[in-house]
Amino acid sequence: MRHVVGASAGWLILALAASTSRAELPYHLRLNLSEFSGQSLSLAFQMTSPDSGTNFAAIRGFAHDGRTLAARVTAGDAGGGLIDGQGGPSAIIRDHFWANEVVIPLDSVGTTVTADIVFSEAAPTEGRMPDELSMVIDDSFGQPAFTTADHLGAGAVFAIDATGAPGGDLTVIAPMQFVPPDSLIMGSSATAVPVSKQLGGRLRFSAASPNPFAERVQLRYEVPPPGGSLSVRVFDIAGRLVAEPFRGIRKAGSWTAAWNGRTASGHLAAPGTYLVQIRLEGQTVVRRITFAH
Repeated sequence: MRHVVGASAGWLILALAASTSRAELPYHLRLNLSEFSGQSLSLAFQMTSPDSGTNFAAIRGFAHDGRTLAARVTAGDAGGGLIDGQGGPSAIIRDHFWANEVVIPLDSVGTTVTADIVFSEAAPTEGRMPDELSMVIDDSFGQPAFTTADHLGAGAVFAIDATGAPGGDLTVIAPMQFVPPDSLIMGSSATAVPVSKQLGGRLRFSAASPNPFAERVQLRYEVPPPGGSLSVRVFDIAGRLVAEPFRGIRKAGSWTAAWNGRTASGHLAAPGTYLVQIRLEGQTVVRRITFAH
């Protein structure tokens, strides 16, 4: 089982619409695979769970305009129509084991894959790492089909940690880009990530405190070596840029930024949910915060 964090072909869109009314993460996934015409690929959905079973990941309404072979459970516990041919184009991955993975082979790649993805949000046991869901696009040899900025070399297109908070923590790895409020978009080339973009670790969003907040929220984050050009941006749930608490160079280490609930023009923002996006050299992390003045 690969540990993953960070896919492409023409472009990839993973529309992200985290719900605050229930403990689930809904997604709409759209892959344009035209760059890989004539090749065989596999979509690997990987879930790691350091504690006892509490979360699940579901793939629903899977559709592909090429030829899809039966999905394989390569680790852990999973089931559904994509795997056994019963009950429609769906699969559910359960965290009954530390490593859980479902691989969907695309024997004839076609051009488009769509699916709805749900990842639940149960918080980790105290002192343990959170459950994580990620996806990798592999070639016919079971290796990542292209280079990403994933420092582990695992070629992931995204990783979501179930933290117990709405939306969890989302990590996006170049060449994929996060477009607020709810899209992950892949660039036009799968080979556009230079080695220099591969950081020596993972950018991490340590905390947003207090959350909800009334006057000021402290945003703590960990910068991997060697550091670089970093930005901290706040967006509303319509995807509009509200404020940019920091833009500049950060060395490796622990850092903080603060947002006082005001827009870039100095006006008090409306109460509600906002997205904080931290970007550094090919990695992006996203977390939701609530302004309750």
